[in-house]
Amino acid sequence: MLHIGTPGLRATALGLVLGLAMAAAVLRTMRSILFGVDVYDAPTIVVVVVTLSVVTILAITLPALRVATIDPAKTLREE
Repeated sequence: MLHIGTPGLRATALGLVLGLAMAAAVLRTMRSILFGVDVYDAPTIVVVVVTLSVVTILAITLPALRVATIDPAKTLREE
């Protein structure tokens, strides 16, 4: 079974979880300094998570699909 980009998706998920945790910690500190900053701004968090996920999926899938269309025998003959 072919799992295109599984390590990349795992790394992205880990990065998102750690990034959200660190952002929450930093925003708690910044809330006392900046007025009007909400620690859990749901729309912003959703947009960031969706955007990063879409970019990751495109960055993993597009090169894999491009490589999948190349004929291995032709490539080996050119080398």
